[in-house]
Amino acid sequence: MNKTIERLIGKDVTVTLCSTIVVPVKGKLIECDDTFLVVEQNQSEVLIPLTSVLHVVGPPVGAGKR
Repeated sequence: MNKTIERLIGKDVTVTLCSTIVVPVKGKLIECDDTFLVVEQNQSEVLIPLTSVLHVVGPPVGAGKR
């Protein structure tokens, strides 16, 4: 499992897909392994192959710490 992505499980993320048009997928990262990400979006799951991911943006560092 990708340890860098694993740290984002349970957090809201934006996954930008590799395509000619910017295609962001926003939702809660619920699972990842060596080949796929699973993002919960509007009470459904979106399965994204890692080969289709351009980048993943997580919450700001320190978010939720007060």
